[in-house]
Amino acid sequence: MAKTFEYNATVVSTLMLTDYLMVMSVRPDATMGGFVPGQYATIGLTGDAPRAQLSKPDKQPVDPAQLIRRPYSISSNATSDEIEFYLALVEDGALTPRLFALQTGDRMYMAPKIVGKFTLEEVADHKNLILLSTGTGLAPYMSMLRTGVDWSKNRKIIVAHGVRHEEDLGYREELEALEKAQSNFFYLPVLSRQSSSWKGKTGYIQNVLFEKETLDQIGLSLSPEKDEVFICGNPSMIQAAIETLQSKGFAVIKGRNPGQIHIEEYW
Repeated sequence: MAKTFEYNATVVSTLMLTDYLMVMSVRPDATMGGFVPGQYATIGLTGDAPRAQLSKPDKQPVDPAQLIRRPYSISSNATSDEIEFYLALVEDGALTPRLFALQTGDRMYMAPKIVGKFTLEEVADHKNLILLSTGTGLAPYMSMLRTGVDWSKNRKIIVAHGVRHEEDLGYREELEALEKAQSNFFYLPVLSRQSSSWKGKTGYIQNVLFEKETLDQIGLSLSPEKDEVFICGNPSMIQAAIETLQSKGFAVIKGRNPGQIHIEEYW
């Protein structure tokens, strides 16, 4: 069967943060026309693309001509000509092992439209933003922060990022610098695994963020009238966070049903 797609984007750079975490920048051949921070793009490679050394073989045979594609949130500024992705290697996955084998100048596929509703468009600029994530679920928040959120002093913006190990804290230096530059921005990195060198908080991010000590330090009361919560990452974290928030009167946004909890799931 003839291919119904063409590779239409070029890898501009790859930055390995760890063996299993990568920041990859891609330049589409055609102008994308911009996007809204928080949206995602679908990217792909064919089955004959090589797999990274640390990956495991495909679970099932893959057609060499088949396009393997997945949606990934964008972490770059919405005005940039390059589209940046924050990726985690799934050793036995179909696509990420192939993405991790890419080098600068390699070609790949990107869907012509960037889409998604996990954005700040419907959020009132006076409300506090609680941006909760695990792992690479941090990506859409980086796009929001880089593109420019409303830094009005009557609101707080919190990025809570949960990972296993300290080296997994992608964008840490950028977020720490932003915390120093903006008095109403709070960066909360949390490790779920104990570390003798780590001086920050440990535990599950949703538990640490919503405990009284943390809320008091930030100056939050968890009020649906004052706070808007975005959650992106592991499904178990998302569900646990939702349950806590619902007990405080928050509601999940579903279709046309209003609420204060925005969800983006990666699984």
